[in-house]
Amino acid sequence: MAATYSRMTRRGQVTVPARVRAALGLNEGDRVEFELVEDGRVQASIRRAESVVERTKGILSVPGAAVASEEEMRESFGDYLATRFEGRRRTGG
Repeated sequence: MAATYSRMTRRGQVTVPARVRAALGLNEGDRVEFELVEDGRVQASIRRAESVVERTKGILSVPGAAVASEEEMRESFGDYLATRFEGRRRTGG
């Protein structure tokens, strides 16, 4: 890939060019870590954004209790919502 450039704003923000985002599979919310390497170069690492479920998994864990998978938690929450709002009709436009 040929060199691609971006300009830094007054606030220190840099836009990652679309070609680079596409090549690296970057998405909104992904974290990019910058590390200064000894020879003066910068090395960037990518950490994918996590869902709320992934970030909070285990926060209320009880030792010895079964741990639900993300899919099980989503299904359970969907069932809760369906029961909680059963019979309500959507209004407005």
